[in-house]
Order: sequence, then C-alpha cells, then structure tokens
Amino acid sequence: MLFHQGDPCVAIFEVEAGRVQLVRHDAGGHLLVLFNAGHGEGLAEAALFSAHYHCDAIATRAAAVRVHAANRVARSYGTTPRSPLASWPHRPDMTARILRQAHAAWVVAKKDAVVYYLKPPVINFGIILPLLFYLAF
Repeated sequence: MLFHQGDPCVAIFEVEAGRVQLVRHDAGGHLLVLFNAGHGEGLAEAALFSAHYHCDAIATRAAAVRVHAANRVARSYGTTPRSPLASWPHRPDMTARILRQAHAAWVVAKKDAVVYYLKPPVINFGIILPLLFYLAF
C-alpha cells in the first residue's frame, strides 16, 4: 500500500516494475478501480494540486516505484522549461493506447445510442413531443 485516501499528499510516484492500482471504496464497500499503472507510468499527479490523496494506491503485484517529493516537483513545475515529469520514461505506445481506448469508448457510445435512444418511443416522446410543445408556445 503506497497511500490511503485522506493521507496528506507528500509525493507522486512512477512505477518502475509491477502494477499499482488507484482504487476507491463505495458506500457498500465495493472496490472501484480508477487507474492501473504499469511500468513507466506515473500516478498520484493530482498530489501536486491537492492537500490529501483522494484514493488508495495498492500494489496488485510486487512493485517497485520511484518517489518524487510533491513539493519539490510543484516548485519546479512552472519555473523550469523541463519539469521532473518530463524526465519520466517516454512511452511511444501511449498515444496508440489512448487512441484505441477512445475508439473503444466511441464504439460503445454509438451502440448505446442505437440500442437505447433510437427507438420509436424515445423518438416520439423524447424528441418530437418536446419539439411540438416548444413550437406550440
């Protein structure tokens, strides 16, 4: 466990090996995974702008992380042309991964629009009827 929700923000982290999850627990005690960080990925960057961590960081596999003091990173973030965040390993596959995730989200959104919103009752009562009410007044 790197940190718990509510702990004071003292550092941001870079995963060098293993896997770390950022998680929250809902009111029912269920675990909600916010982010999975693997090799070369940073986590808890929000610590630069917050007084407390807003989730838990749990190592799901044996993990090695590099710790960057949040106050030092925050001080140099806007004052130097090359911030410590810029020195993190470059991930050439990150753009491709983001595009794949965006495409997958678009496919799901498009399917949901067809399944849930383009049905005759929705069109009649959700689009046409409000339009008629609007035009009537």
